[in-house]
Amino acid sequence: MSQLNHYSSRNLRLILAQNPEATKVASFKQWKETFERHVKKGEKSLRIFAPMTKLKKDENNQPILDKNGKPETVTFFGLVPVFDVSQTEGKEMPKAITEVKEQVSDLDYANLYRAMMTITKANNVSVRFEEMQGEAKGYYNPAEHQIVLRSNDMNKSQLIKTFLHETAHSELHHANNPQQEQLTRSTAELQAESVAYVVSAYYGLDTSDYSFGYLASWSDDKETLADLEAQLDIVQQEAKSLMVRMDQQLEQLRLTQEKQTKYQFEQKLQKFKDQSKQAVEDHKQEMKQEAQSKKEKGLSK
Repeated sequence: MSQLNHYSSRNLRLILAQNPEATKVASFKQWKETFERHVKKGEKSLRIFAPMTKLKKDENNQPILDKNGKPETVTFFGLVPVFDVSQTEGKEMPKAITEVKEQVSDLDYANLYRAMMTITKANNVSVRFEEMQGEAKGYYNPAEHQIVLRSNDMNKSQLIKTFLHETAHSELHHANNPQQEQLTRSTAELQAESVAYVVSAYYGLDTSDYSFGYLASWSDDKETLADLEAQLDIVQQEAKSLMVRMDQQLEQLRLTQEKQTKYQFEQKLQKFKDQSKQAVEDHKQEMKQEAQSKKEKGLSK
């Protein structure tokens, strides 16, 4: 889902039902014209719903005109063929920022944390740390609109994933949400953890062991499992919203850090130039003094 986040939940289910490994789909024409790739011979298309229009017609099969004399149309959804990137070949696909690095660096973790802090601040959500006992890694307090994160025994990946989980709670389950009272605790947890998993996966964090185990603890009955599918639209919309905002913050951080790195490099380069220039001047001065000394010694003989 982290790579197919711009599709509706209905199309997402359709795509993954036909090809569970699908990551990016497009029409035959889009692959050719937009990505300069072509569909491999013999590949079978996937089907998704897309909006279509047709003319409204009367009982005589003639177009119905509006008050301006233009033909009226009706929009409906029909199945159209698409192909996954794995079914195509051609020009290399540009890699997403999150695919470029094989592993998440300390700077990546720091920037993800900074991006999350900016988002929560924009939401007027306060964040604090406290020591916790047991398995709890954090919680969201709707009454105070506050996220509390565990300060002890938690690695960087768990911190970011937990931060995402509680941020999803703060955006989906805050006190002013009219649907909050109708949600069961299990549904709220399924929503928050599903969002955290999708966004974490998008940024290259492997949280599957924790996330799936956590989801299983809230999915002991068929009713709750049905709930998860029913909430897929909410999960997808929230995950996409978070990823868009986080990408914006991460891009700003990247540009700022690039400028800082360039400035630091230029400073070091200038310092080296100044030191080199001074060394040359010092050498000239030494040579001059040495020559003067030899001259004076010659005169004194």
